[in-house]
Amino acid sequence: MAIKLMTTIHRWNGVSSDIKPVSGTAEGSTFHYIDTGEEFIFTNGMWEDDLRLRNALKEV
Repeated sequence: MAIKLMTTIHRWNGVSSDIKPVSGTAEGSTFHYIDTGEEFIFTNGMWEDDLRLRNALKEV
């Protein structure tokens, strides 16, 4: 795995019916659906489920 420097990330909030922005979105930016609680992270040019918190809570 290569190391990536993440700078100027954006933190977006919206509802699940909103279209998540792609153009101009920096690697590592996040999007939070305020109506469902789902979180996404922008990586490799697309939005992925952000499983970091869920996986961390499994370990506790």
